[in-house]
Amino acid sequence: MIERVARWSAHLAAIEQEGITTRAYARREGLSVAALYYWRRALKESARLSEAKTGGFVAVALPAEMKAEPEQAPPCRVRIRDAVTLEFPAMPPAEWVAALCVSLAGAR
Repeated sequence: MIERVARWSAHLAAIEQEGITTRAYARREGLSVAALYYWRRALKESARLSEAKTGGFVAVALPAEMKAEPEQAPPCRVRIRDAVTLEFPAMPPAEWVAALCVSLAGAR
């Protein structure tokens, strides 16, 4: 199930990034327009329910190597919009940053 969600999320992100219509993207990629609309609706509903349960917060697990001692000054800061700043003792792995972006996009 996770693979299917990731697959359809990637298609929907590509549509948004390219600024192409859903119908044109479906035709180009050989996908069902109805399936794209279904997944867009399902993922938005899932994000809405998740946000309602968490109050808009997204759980994020830090890899063990990123946990800092309280007295250390963090050399890496990530700003999300103008509302949140995350501080890390080192630059997070690219895969973790990508997963965070996907989580935040779903939490909108």
